[in-house]
Amino acid sequence: MIIGTLSIVLTSIIWGTVIFYYKKLMEKESFYTLNFKRVFSALMFSLPIAVFSWTTKGALPSMLSGIVGLGIGDTLYLYAILKSGASIAAPVAYTYVILSQLTAFLIGEKVGLQLVIGALFAFLGVSLLNKENSSANLKGVVMAFLAGISWMFSAVLIKHATVAEGSPSYIVAFYRLLGATIFLGCLNYYLDRNPKRLFNITQRILPPISFIDMYLGAALYSLGVSQLGVSKTVIIVSLSPAITVIFAKIMRLEEINWYKAIGTILIIAGIVLTQVTG
Repeated sequence: MIIGTLSIVLTSIIWGTVIFYYKKLMEKESFYTLNFKRVFSALMFSLPIAVFSWTTKGALPSMLSGIVGLGIGDTLYLYAILKSGASIAAPVAYTYVILSQLTAFLIGEKVGLQLVIGALFAFLGVSLLNKENSSANLKGVVMAFLAGISWMFSAVLIKHATVAEGSPSYIVAFYRLLGATIFLGCLNYYLDRNPKRLFNITQRILPPISFIDMYLGAALYSLGVSQLGVSKTVIIVSLSPAITVIFAKIMRLEEINWYKAIGTILIIAGIVLTQVTG
């Protein structure tokens, strides 16, 4: 259990810090093109690892997870941020932490009262971390909610690939990238009809950052799901927004006020509850 918990904590640290780089790129790229470049860059960097340890175990559910989670979910979330801002998009999307408890129960995981309370703490914590003045856009809210639903089903597919089919987490991460790359490539071609622009990666730092984020982070996340299950994993990964706030403070990008401090404490309390349940 400790390995699964540590892997998700490391995932949260990765995902909580790289967001600052992506925010800058979103000023220059469309959200769906940026998402393609992220997954494609990570796919190319991870290709040698997949070739060296080639297996088709869990290929189908992993690719479906990539399409649903990385392709659809992440794209909808980026769109929601553009429409409504992170202060609204994040809390709406993170309702999936609560909904995932029901989904986990339906697929046979043991979900006790402590996990439900932990999920509520995590959701409230994320909401407080993003408590800023922002105007809600109905389309943005809907897209954020659908993003959360996509992430939830993506986690279920990861569990099937790693537990039911016995695929290693690093292979699952590769196939997820492959599925997302195919989906996002088709989406970009449909929207722009300019495939050359997709492979024009001017930011040299994007491929290594994408590899750390989209492959290493995803592999650690898959390991966490296989070790802990969906119910606990989604609660612990809620630490990511708290990491973002802490990192922003360290880099002197923003101050931590009282409600962000409380939000961080609530998320940590939710994570502690996942450990108490054993």
